This record gives sequence, structure tokens and C-alpha cells, in this order.
Amino acid sequence: MGWLAEAELQPAFREAVEKAGKGDILGPLKGSEGWHILRVADRKEPETPPFEQVRDGLRNSLRLRRAAEIEAAYLDNLLARTPVTVNGIALEELRRR
Repeated sequence: MGWLAEAELQPAFREAVEKAGKGDILGPLKGSEGWHILRVADRKEPETPPFEQVRDGLRNSLRLRRAAEIEAAYLDNLLARTPVTVNGIALEELRRR
């Protein structure tokens, strides 16, 4: 699976992995996708990357979030101006087909 942060582990695995040492084999462990056997290949302390390394990713993430907010506001405004109506007779005819 590669390097995983503790928060990325399934809750079913987290406690077992926390107690395990480097090189330990764990399992079988029941997870959300079935049974797993895990090997703790190595451990490393968490580190905070420098801002320069994450700047572009943060910028893109914030732009995407803002675009989603603008889109939601646009759709809310559009729905408020032109509410959706359902033609019950036509809907019933489609359902009978």
C-alpha cells in the first residue's frame, strides 16, 4: 500500500498497526473490503513539508473549492428564479409504458 498516515488506515487496522513494530506481520485482519494480512515494512515520524512544496497543491485546492462554491451559488440562484415543476400527467403516462 505504500506509506500511509495513521488517519488513512481503516479503523480495523489502526490499533494493530500502532502496536506493531518494524517487520511485524499482522493478520488476518477483517476490514471493510474483506480479510487482510499486513506487514509493517518501516515506520517514520510524521513531518510537515515546507510551504514551498505544498503551495501549488494548496492553490489548486482552494481554486477548486471556490469554483464549486460559485457553481452551487449559481445553481441555487437559477433554481430560485425558475423553479422546477413536474407535469404529473406526463409523468404518469411515462410510468405506464
